[in-house]
Amino acid sequence: MSSPLAPSRSIRPAPRVTPEERRARDHEMMRQFGNLEMRADMDPYLADDPLARLGFDPDRVDWLSPRGEMTAFYAPSGANLAGRVSRETLARYSGMYPDRGGSVPPDTIVTNAGRGNASVAHESRHRGLRMLRDLGVPDPDYDDYSAYDRRVRPNEETLVEAGDLPFLDETYNVPRDTAAFDRGDQTPRAFADTIEASRIDDTGLQRYFRAYQELAQEELTRRGEPPRAVMQTLEPGNMFYREPEPEPRGGLWGILDRIRGD
Repeated sequence: MSSPLAPSRSIRPAPRVTPEERRARDHEMMRQFGNLEMRADMDPYLADDPLARLGFDPDRVDWLSPRGEMTAFYAPSGANLAGRVSRETLARYSGMYPDRGGSVPPDTIVTNAGRGNASVAHESRHRGLRMLRDLGVPDPDYDDYSAYDRRVRPNEETLVEAGDLPFLDETYNVPRDTAAFDRGDQTPRAFADTIEASRIDDTGLQRYFRAYQELAQEELTRRGEPPRAVMQTLEPGNMFYREPEPEPRGGLWGILDRIRGD
């Protein structure tokens, strides 16, 4: 006959967490916090840009402070940095991502740590276009949107730069311990200097760009994200509409509501 004081189940010690598992857990927590912070920093650059929102994924962005010059770029099929960047820059990338052998994985954005969030949004548009095409979404016909004579369809870089117009006045700082900084090129650079601004302020191109934005928003809506404007002006009957919470009552009625859990 068992004692009434005996435990109902065997109490076993919890499995010991190894140092490797602890480091992996801590690394994952840091990654998630970093992604959360990056999403918050990127929100002003993505709020009115469905194409960039579609393509933005913090897990697909590699940050790097290159020793020599390196522009931000999107590598849909991956890239080998050997011969593309300086030896010091390649060594820095390999030091940050030691398991890659100096190669950028497919579907990755690589950005210069000094270029800023506008560059990340720019490269995210490239990725958003790739996602639309991989889904089989047909490209709009430029002739349907151009207000001028029938011209050659703009290339992808020109199309993506059309989304840079709101950020042309932004500046970014040259990082320390880079070739440019050592040369004395330490003054903030204008984001407008990185693109050909004169060719993107074009009515036909902007209409064409908005057509892609509409396609991107359709895909975002299919995934459950309504347009930002719709979120502010929902009406009853809209699939995203939610009844507003009632204002809490005061006095005795408020106390009774809290007791009932209302």
